[in-house]
Amino acid sequence: MNSLVLITLLLSSAMSTLACENGQVYVAVTKKCTSYADEESYKILNGADVVVTSQPFANNEERTDEYCLPAATNSQYTLRMVDSYGSSGDSWWSGAWVSVSGLYGNMLFKGFMTKAMEEDFLISLHYPVMKTQEWKTLASASSIASDWTAVNFADSAWTAATMGSAPAMTGTQYFRKAFTGIADLAAYEYRFNYRYGIVAYGAFDAYEFRGIIRPAFEVTVGNNVLAVELHYPTAGENAVEFDAFVAALTPTTSITDNTNCFVYPYPATMGGLIDSPMSAMDYYKTSFSQALRSNLPIAVTMDLTGPMALANGVRLWPSGSPDMNPTGFKWEGSMGTGDWATLIEVTDGYYMSNTYKMFYAIFANQAFKAFRLQITDCASSDIIKVYEVNPLVCNTAPPSSLTFEPASYTHYAYYQDVNIHPTIAFTDCTIQPTLPAGLTLNAATCTVTGKATAASPAATYTMTSTMGGNSISGTFSLEIPQCAGTFVQFVRTYKSLSNVEKFTVTDAASQQVVLSVGANAGQPSSQDWSTVLCLTGARYTVDVSSDGYTYWQMNSFLYVRALLFDDESETVTRVNYDATLGVSSERVINVKWAVAPHSAWEYHMGDVPAGWQTASGWTSAEMGAFPQTFTVDSLEDVAGFTISLRYLYGCVIYLNGVEVFRNGVDGDLSASSIGLNAYTDLLYHQISLPVKTMVIGDQPSVNYIQQGSNVIAVAIVAQTASQTSSVFDCTVRVMGSASLSRVFDYTVTASTTISGNEGAVASHYFGTSMQSSSCDSNFWQMVFDGDRREWISSVTLYLYYQQGIDQPKQFVLKARNNNLEEWTTLKTVTGMTWSLVGEQKKIWLENNKPYNQYRFEDFATGSETSCSWRIGAIDIAVDAAPVAIPELSYSTPIVINKDVEMGEVYPNSDYYFDFTITPALPAGIVIDTATGKISGTATVELPATTYSITAKKLGGGSSTATVSLSVEVCTGTKGLITLVARMDDWAAEGSYKLYAGKGTMGEVVSSVSAFKVSSGLNYGDFCVPNGLYTLEVFDSYKDGWYNPAGYYLTVDLGEMIIDMGQMPAATASLSTLFSSLIPFQINYSDWKVYNSETAVAANWNALDFDDAAWMTVKAANMGNHMTTTVYARHEVQMPSLEDYAVLNVRVKYTGGLTVYFNGNKVARFNLAEEFEAGTEAQTVHDASVFSKFH
Repeated sequence: MNSLVLITLLLSSAMSTLACENGQVYVAVTKKCTSYADEESYKILNGADVVVTSQPFANNEERTDEYCLPAATNSQYTLRMVDSYGSSGDSWWSGAWVSVSGLYGNMLFKGFMTKAMEEDFLISLHYPVMKTQEWKTLASASSIASDWTAVNFADSAWTAATMGSAPAMTGTQYFRKAFTGIADLAAYEYRFNYRYGIVAYGAFDAYEFRGIIRPAFEVTVGNNVLAVELHYPTAGENAVEFDAFVAALTPTTSITDNTNCFVYPYPATMGGLIDSPMSAMDYYKTSFSQALRSNLPIAVTMDLTGPMALANGVRLWPSGSPDMNPTGFKWEGSMGTGDWATLIEVTDGYYMSNTYKMFYAIFANQAFKAFRLQITDCASSDIIKVYEVNPLVCNTAPPSSLTFEPASYTHYAYYQDVNIHPTIAFTDCTIQPTLPAGLTLNAATCTVTGKATAASPAATYTMTSTMGGNSISGTFSLEIPQCAGTFVQFVRTYKSLSNVEKFTVTDAASQQVVLSVGANAGQPSSQDWSTVLCLTGARYTVDVSSDGYTYWQMNSFLYVRALLFDDESETVTRVNYDATLGVSSERVINVKWAVAPHSAWEYHMGDVPAGWQTASGWTSAEMGAFPQTFTVDSLEDVAGFTISLRYLYGCVIYLNGVEVFRNGVDGDLSASSIGLNAYTDLLYHQISLPVKTMVIGDQPSVNYIQQGSNVIAVAIVAQTASQTSSVFDCTVRVMGSASLSRVFDYTVTASTTISGNEGAVASHYFGTSMQSSSCDSNFWQMVFDGDRREWISSVTLYLYYQQGIDQPKQFVLKARNNNLEEWTTLKTVTGMTWSLVGEQKKIWLENNKPYNQYRFEDFATGSETSCSWRIGAIDIAVDAAPVAIPELSYSTPIVINKDVEMGEVYPNSDYYFDFTITPALPAGIVIDTATGKISGTATVELPATTYSITAKKLGGGSSTATVSLSVEVCTGTKGLITLVARMDDWAAEGSYKLYAGKGTMGEVVSSVSAFKVSSGLNYGDFCVPNGLYTLEVFDSYKDGWYNPAGYYLTVDLGEMIIDMGQMPAATASLSTLFSSLIPFQINYSDWKVYNSETAVAANWNALDFDDAAWMTVKAANMGNHMTTTVYARHEVQMPSLEDYAVLNVRVKYTGGLTVYFNGNKVARFNLAEEFEAGTEAQTVHDASVFSKFH
């Protein structure tokens, strides 16, 4: 019954509606569309020539078009998917696909688009064997030559017959058809038209029944023969109803994937206990089957409705969620009997976002009707998703040997993990000779792993796999050498979106890249990854970045650690990428030991000899007091150095005869000294110290380390006389930068008066912050792990990246080494000023000592009524003081406009702190005591005054600068215009630029990169020379300002609006032209006044009237009226009537008022229409209320 159904399908599918002429090639293309169909199309190319371009499609259309193509070599063509959105495309919409069928209805391709604009695929319309061709035939009721299926079998005595018209034959029917195989194929599809039993032979050993797709490696490029025998249920004569065709199939993965695999294109019935199993093969890029991780293992089953397939591979589409796809699974096949044969077993699969992942079954040798994806593990998510799964038939012959890539390996003992396995997966392995100590072979996975525990010379190892009764061997070379430099471990703590996060490590001297991980390099999501390198250089540059993002995910770090002993290490640095926060994307480190682990030291035990801190008269050993001589090549751009000391009790450390550190030892060192400290575990403990101490008060500066030869001497003090075992070791490492963050390996605690994510502010991630709305006392504390002691010279506070308000103005920094000690105050900071959204501020410290605990106390605003503050990140660092710091100076004179926010003025060097100024600055102007920045808005006028500014130098000393500062009114040849911008909830998206002249091509005279206040008013004051200016306001997201957001321009400090506007939706920017010319200004302009009992001249308001005899006074000084009416004139210079078409006026008065412009009456207030000099005002007018006219 199944055979009859198959025949019916073959006959019906062969019937095409389009007949092609000789020399043309038939093809049918089906295109399915969902949304945005007008952007989607396809082309068919013959070489570089486009021979078909599809007609437009409609949304949700599925249409089949038939074409007759011009002949091509071996009927090979290219299918090109095209998306026309914009200039770069945005790929086809999910659910859009295209399929290609040949002359006999057989499917050659089905797939969707993964690239943005264009994507090419190979398609083959070549049939090495076609229907109704001539075959060699033979009928026999007895035996037949055993080699009748061979290519070189002599079949000249057989009968030539055309299928479809061959005469009836008696007995078993035998058929032979010679055909030519061609190169660069992936597979062949064989279809047989028959009713009863069939056995098909080719240039291969296996045989199958009915239609089947098999790998192309079974067919020779050149001569081949297809041999078929038909068996009938009864003896006698039977009609020859047999026919067949063979389709040559190209690889149908994207050309850029460069594979040799044909993707099974026929439909399948999907099943399994997973949710929505049909979504796993529906050609929708974003739909998926899913299951809970807790339900593993779980299967997706696939019953083929088309030909059987020898699927020696499987392809999975991860969509945009690589961490949700199966990382552990089995790919299994079945003939429908319920028995499943394992073809592939994957335990550590990984994916890249929106990129197909292919897995191969190199030893698969059987075709199946059904397949199963048995999922056993997932990368990190609690939900497993299967977006799209496709069987592959690949032109990959089973290997004849195990290969290794590379073929030679070098791994260092103790520190480097070994992981050696064949390039393709094998099982059941043995290895000869015996592996170096510490390494083992996992026979099930054929993987050598472990850490070697001793050096071993280079040797060749033979690995043998026994699979399916066959033994396959291969060799690799392995050497376990000594490291002549520093073992450095690089650890990445990946989170989500790991595939876009990149880093590179480069030798600063040679510029050789020693380690690089680019985008989509197989980074595991939400997992840690590490590698160990033997680095023989000193300084290395670490660069971090991301594709498509300005940051790494929160807590996604790169740790660089210098290995010490066993699993112990010294963290050199912690790096993350966050350009949004403003963290540097480059870090220079030094990994070269000045004193390496396990170095030979001089030693002395039992007493303390005179001059023990020097280097003479000692016995040498590796692991007392112990002096060691070391050399430092250069101290340029070196902030400090670290000591890793392995000890249990008390210690005292001297460098070049100077005590630099002690722990657990009181008083002078003697034979009776007792160690007061007792660690529970024998570990290395790190101490960081400055190269040169600061001058603090009467404490002079001391060079701890010098360029050239140095001596370090260490005294280890036990608690009892019986503790004589020497467990000591010590390293010294010079840092690699003039400034280096020391935030790593710590625990953070905070008071309950602080809310938000107080622990994450040390993670340096833009999206986190901590805050408080209370004026209550608070603290934020960092304690370093392992009793690590850190000397620090600066702290940096970062505002939240969108923060323009609620900035902290003050705090106190304290330090100590353990919970039994009192806190030492290192710095009391007040008067911090902030100017920018998301600003960061570095604050210098006077400190020479290392501490284990640092505590920020009482972050506050300095106001008892406005207590809210917020901080985005905190960093602590070590810094090198420059050899020479220039004497303090400022640009002078400083001229400030009254009631206008001044442009900030900074000192000439960043290496000053604790600024003071005398005399006191004018009201509204302040100096930031931490940075020396002078800023603010002056509210009073001030003549030029000399100020003295004094600040401390980093490293010691102080300097004083004098500046001249004055506050003037913005009047006369300048005008004061104020911008008021009422923003929506996204203030940081808004900004402005002010251009001189008409249009936005002139000089930018003022700008703000981001507004600070969301859902409130933002201000910009422009005191600019009289003239025309263009204001342009922006929205960085180009979606406009959400109503009621908008802006207006004012004069007289907001009293009079001269322009206003809003930024509509979907708008990136808009501009407006205004004038800064203020012909007369409240409180500052002079007026000509006539206040006399004598009648005024009739033409007093004419342009050419001579008012030289009139009084010149300010408006406020006009005095009392001598008569009912007083007359005032002010001459206005108009540069251009074309540009200055409107005069905006506001005026205050007590009675009535009439205004003339060049003799023409332009305004009248509180006065009868008909009036004369003696006419009184209609009512008493409130003199504090202004009238306005234009």
